[in-house]
Amino acid sequence: MSDYPSEESLKLIREWDIVKQGIKPLVALVMDIWHWEDYRTLKGNTLILNTGGWSGNEDIIFALEQNGIFWSVCWEKSIKGGHYWFNVKELTKGGAGR
Repeated sequence: MSDYPSEESLKLIREWDIVKQGIKPLVALVMDIWHWEDYRTLKGNTLILNTGGWSGNEDIIFALEQNGIFWSVCWEKSIKGGHYWFNVKELTKGGAGR
């Protein structure tokens, strides 16, 4: 766990190319910089992130949302209060990782 995410990390998330670089390395980055280990879970291909109301975690979510390809392929649902679910199965030839 680290402190507030750096602008460099947030930029990397925003610009991450999941087609060329893969989804799992991006997930590893997010897990590494997420504040409070208990507020992030990876179960199989499901990534669950809870911001806990912390602005640094909310900035990470915003960076993921700004990554249009990641968000459109991986976002499953979100619930009021900062709870997010993502399908982070790697992409396969000819389609999304579903």
